[in-house]
Amino acid sequence: MKKSLLLIPLLAAISLEAVVEKRINERNPISIVFSSTSHNRICVEGGAVEKIVGDGAVFSVTLDAGTGNAFINVLQDISKPITLTVVTSSGFVQDLLVSSQDCSSEQVVLKEVDEWDGAVVDVETFQSAATVELLNKILEGKIPFGYGQRTIGKKETLELPKPLQAETLKAFEGPLDALIVYRIKNDSKQAVVITADSLKKENHSWVFLNVQELGSKQEALCIIAYPKDRN
Repeated sequence: MKKSLLLIPLLAAISLEAVVEKRINERNPISIVFSSTSHNRICVEGGAVEKIVGDGAVFSVTLDAGTGNAFINVLQDISKPITLTVVTSSGFVQDLLVSSQDCSSEQVVLKEVDEWDGAVVDVETFQSAATVELLNKILEGKIPFGYGQRTIGKKETLELPKPLQAETLKAFEGPLDALIVYRIKNDSKQAVVITADSLKKENHSWVFLNVQELGSKQEALCIIAYPKDRN
């Protein structure tokens, strides 16, 4: 009986903080249940949390520069998951789908992906559709080898949700695909996180973005490749 009684406070101490360890995957959000009554913690293994982007009416965020941790308090019950975006000091971006309940404090440990992880997929994509030289030519304002510049089509616009706006800059035609260059601007007073994967649609061969986060009034360059046989 005494042994059983001793186990009760031990189990209670262990459950004070739940730990969730996840490898960063910028394509897929991570579902998390935060405590609605205690603070929650986000940390990056071997790195630091640079920024948290979320609804200020729902989340109170404190960044500790000394430890690189982020402490999150839930200001209201979250029955339907809300997105909270974590930006690491290495430039990785991870979306969290957060709901809340009256439970113990949650600790989220994010593990950064090595810069070469998944490189085979990216290299194959750009070897078949575009090379590093092609992208560099466009970024330098030049016509890439094997392509010709043409007039911009009426339907070659990019519709984005507010506060983002897109302007079509140039169109290049190649033997297999067309490359459309856009300028994306953030018109809000808050920073906005944007990824190539979030812009890619079924009729796109690939999407390139030169930045992943836009500050207030900042701009990004976006290149979208369309196959020649697109509708």
